[in-house]
Amino acid sequence: MLIRQLIHRTNAARTLLLCALLLASAIGINAQCTFTKFIPENIPKGTIPGNHLSTNPAFPHDFITGHLKYFPAEYATNPTKKFPVIIYLHGWSAMASGNPNDLCLVVSDMPYAIPWNIENNRFPDPFNYNGTDHSFIVLAPQYRGYGDPWHFDTQLDAYITWVLAQYRIDPDRIYLTGASAGANLVIDYISSSVAHAERIAGASMASLCYRVDQQISSGAANIAAGKVATWFLQCSSDNSTNCEISTPTGWVNAINAQTDKIAPRFTILNPRGPSDNNPLDSLLFCKGFAHETWPTMYYPPAPARVVTPNIYEWNLQYSRASSLPVKLKDFSLKAVNGKVQLKWITSSEEDNLQFTIERAGADQRFQKLSVIPGKGTTNLEQVYEFTDNQPLENLNYYRLVQKDIDGREKIFEAKRIMMRRDGKSLVTVSSNPFTTELSAFVTVQQAQQVRLSITDMSGKIWANINGRYTSGSSEVSLPVGNLPKGVYLLKATGDGLSGVVKIIKR
Repeated sequence: MLIRQLIHRTNAARTLLLCALLLASAIGINAQCTFTKFIPENIPKGTIPGNHLSTNPAFPHDFITGHLKYFPAEYATNPTKKFPVIIYLHGWSAMASGNPNDLCLVVSDMPYAIPWNIENNRFPDPFNYNGTDHSFIVLAPQYRGYGDPWHFDTQLDAYITWVLAQYRIDPDRIYLTGASAGANLVIDYISSSVAHAERIAGASMASLCYRVDQQISSGAANIAAGKVATWFLQCSSDNSTNCEISTPTGWVNAINAQTDKIAPRFTILNPRGPSDNNPLDSLLFCKGFAHETWPTMYYPPAPARVVTPNIYEWNLQYSRASSLPVKLKDFSLKAVNGKVQLKWITSSEEDNLQFTIERAGADQRFQKLSVIPGKGTTNLEQVYEFTDNQPLENLNYYRLVQKDIDGREKIFEAKRIMMRRDGKSLVTVSSNPFTTELSAFVTVQQAQQVRLSITDMSGKIWANINGRYTSGSSEVSLPVGNLPKGVYLLKATGDGLSGVVKIIKR
């Protein structure tokens, strides 16, 4: 059955459009598409390996075409800290090309959802949980081409892998959420395989329209085996095609039927009587368009009155670190005599069959280098080493793929190193142009003191970094978060090292 009928080919779709237009006029959605909190970014076709929709090279676009990026204030001031991330997936009406104007649809598509809250200064940052302040990175990808056969887990997984390499994200705290068609993408991803489920700490879905019998037969078992926490929220009076209360009920029952699982959270909203005249209740209690449940899940003032814990508290309860079969204590790279030495340490292992070492160049298309046997089950610290005798010229990415005896895989965060065969001392950068962060790679032939500086074209110094670096290549995180957009010069001076790189902040 075509899910496209869910929204835009039913009378409910026309009701949704009318409600959205009336609500937009009432709350003043910014039609000029001026972002004050988000950073919009178009993602050209071919940027993300695995994001393609067709094997035909002439196909005009990939699945994810762009995204909105929100970084908390601490992201710029604490350059070594990793942050939990919320990946928000929009509804059907926001599908578009990913250019800055089209990305405005991600905000206006669903008032009171996370992107709308951020742009309207209603997003909690920082968020206090159990007496501790927490801040989230929020990424809102825009997709295009969603439709039959309704399975886009491969493309979404490629996006997750890509953003983990781009930003300082805590890989143990990836939270996936969506409403309506976005909720469908969430459940499709976490139920498609155990490996996909294991990447997500918490998955929340408002107004789901993707039945359990539309996924592979092992869908619910994959969610349970992957130990991913789930939250389903639905209006009991939603009568949109495939979005009835029976849809999330089917998933909840199927997950609960598994022997070893995190029991799903299931919130059912029931209409209230006409005696309650609170205007906010028209959004929270299934009045008007009953498919519109996202204000209940996302709007910060509302959940305290309706559901407890709210989505931010609920997310922070869960972390993948507590459920990993192999706990990786450290993973490091070192350049020695033109080779790359990899070293990793595990603090505990459970049913660990092996590690696969994968390498990629700047395009981040990973290929297998070698397989190292695991230690099975142990609570003792284990040390592993591997040497890549023929690394790629310039930027090299390395990652570990751990497999247990049941065949389940866990992809650990990639590390990178710069390799030069010409024997010259130099400085290069990780990406150029850049938006929020930038790393410099300092390559020297002997241990020495190196001074890095960032100046604008008028000669004004914006940053100075002095450090002592060992022989080989060292990565240095540059303090560029507060730089205005423009053109700058990165200068490096040392013993036998004098270089200038033009860098551009967008």
